[in-house]
Amino acid sequence: MPRSTRPFRRLRESVRSRSSRPRPLRILCVGGVNLDEAIRLDGPLTPGEGAIGRSLGPRPGGGAAIAAAALAQAGHAVTVAGVVGDDPHGVMLRAVLEELALDVSAVQVKPGETTRALVLIEPSGERTIVGVGGYRAEELDGAALLGGGYDAVLTKLHAPDVPKIMAAHWAKGALTVGVLPRRGRAPLAAQVLIASEADLTPEERGEPLLLGRSMCGEALRWVVVTRGARGADAYGVDGSHHAAPAEPVAVVDVTGAGDVFAAGLIDALLRGEGIEAALRRGTSWAARHIVHEGSLPPAGVTVTS
Repeated sequence: MPRSTRPFRRLRESVRSRSSRPRPLRILCVGGVNLDEAIRLDGPLTPGEGAIGRSLGPRPGGGAAIAAAALAQAGHAVTVAGVVGDDPHGVMLRAVLEELALDVSAVQVKPGETTRALVLIEPSGERTIVGVGGYRAEELDGAALLGGGYDAVLTKLHAPDVPKIMAAHWAKGALTVGVLPRRGRAPLAAQVLIASEADLTPEERGEPLLLGRSMCGEALRWVVVTRGARGADAYGVDGSHHAAPAEPVAVVDVTGAGDVFAAGLIDALLRGEGIEAALRRGTSWAARHIVHEGSLPPAGVTVTS
């Protein structure tokens, strides 16, 4: 992992300076671009028992697409990097993302089918996701993503090229944010590591900073643990701890909540706000997202007071 020549304070001042310019801030979101096939169940999933549901139809999804859509809604210039097939689903996904003002030039087209995800939504709004046909985002060719003057890079992907993508942009002074994958603990030059509590082992839940330091080394500044209805916590390498409660809402569909949370956190940090404000923005955007049905965020999610 290359050494940064800029301490975090200088990076933060640089970000604040950039945020005062009239141009939109440039963000790269790396991860899944999928076709979600959503089904609303009439009851909770129970092992050994059947379930009845109604189809909500196909809809665009995937971690990179969802986070990018929220950030674009907030006025940023966002590039999505992922993999789709050369089938009609891949063509449709690229077209939908372009309509949302996203740059899809880094969405790579590979021969074969686009990843589909079966999204089973329970009455509580909780969902179970079943990948169909493989997770094509892992085929991402990172060589094309090492350049570019991005202000921030978000990765939500366990793929061989992700560590070098993050290291390259961290060395250039970008704000690097990584979402912990459900499997794999590869080195990642993330200044902010976001982890869902459900994806942590008992040991990692007790000492999240140890996990962050082991993965991110000297790049790390914050480990953020999301806890669903119990909000989120941030643990700083300086020993500080901050927490933000989740906003009480009537949950309809939690699909993409973590991706929208990450987008809100990045938006606040890029605008020069502190980690407490970033946690609040992330939880606020997520709360607005989960009261609607759908994977991509609806209009109005990124409104800030």
